Amino acid sequence: MPIEYEMKYLKEMTEDAISQYSQDTLSAGWFSDVEYKVLQMIQDHSENVQQHFREYQICAMKELIKRGYWVKWRDDISEAKCYTILYRLPQHKEGAD
Repeated sequence: MPIEYEMKYLKEMTEDAISQYSQDTLSAGWFSDVEYKVLQMIQDHSENVQQHFREYQICAMKELIKRGYWVKWRDDISEAKCYTILYRLPQHKEGAD
């Protein structure tokens, strides 16, 4: 699978996981800055991870972190659009497994 498709898959799996987590725990499709809370949970190997996410979602999120990326919510007020983007982690933890 070409790298672009792999990254697209990882991004979409991560988006879905975060969105579902936000809906289940915060009653909002994507609560403000929830992606950072999930990132911290994954990086810290929190016990809550297994309770909130399926194994394939955890694997996708860990792989995205391993590659040095994460998702970020973006509000483009000028175009009235909201969407997620991939961004490079400033200092990512190697081997987030």
